Amino acid sequence: MAQARTNRIADVRKRKKMTQQQLADAVGSHWTTISKIERGVMQLTGGWLDIIASALGVKQADLLLEKDVDEIIAVAGRVTDQGRSHDFPDGDKYLPLPLPSLESFVSYWLVVDGDSMYPAFMDKDLIRFVIVYESEAEHYIGKIVDAGFISEGAMTSVVGFLELGSNSDIFTIRPLIGRAHKDVKLRKLGVAAEARYNLPWNDPDHS
Repeated sequence: MAQARTNRIADVRKRKKMTQQQLADAVGSHWTTISKIERGVMQLTGGWLDIIASALGVKQADLLLEKDVDEIIAVAGRVTDQGRSHDFPDGDKYLPLPLPSLESFVSYWLVVDGDSMYPAFMDKDLIRFVIVYESEAEHYIGKIVDAGFISEGAMTSVVGFLELGSNSDIFTIRPLIGRAHKDVKLRKLGVAAEARYNLPWNDPDHS
């Protein structure tokens, strides 16, 4: 069965009258790598999208299928040490989202009450959590999660940073405010995937 196309690199390359070997030479790679990326066997990451578009002399968006446009984000720059933000000198970079559309997942929203998650979130901010298997928890270390576990005989849910526990199957949940819940066995796990801040222009009374 033919591999479904995931990008337009081959079309653009042929229009530029370049072989896979010539494109590989231009990006410092092997022609088989170019072949795998074109056929969707190897993932077209943001890094590859950047250097291949540069080698072909086109915009990054030109290498993507039209149906993928909604899954591409324009990134204006990067955040570096001490929180400094810098624009990319050559303009926006178009990067594929690392996850499929959130509509493909079971998810739910929580609203922040008061200063319970200050300073990252404030009163009435919204956070969307995607439900994942507890067995996959190690993939989300350092992320903000909504974790469910048994505490004092009752089910408890806490939003905080997920950390490794003292054993491989237990974890620590560290809220932004308050004490950490150490070495708990997860019964539920939601990973923060989207946030909507309660900004002034969202307030109908704001003028």
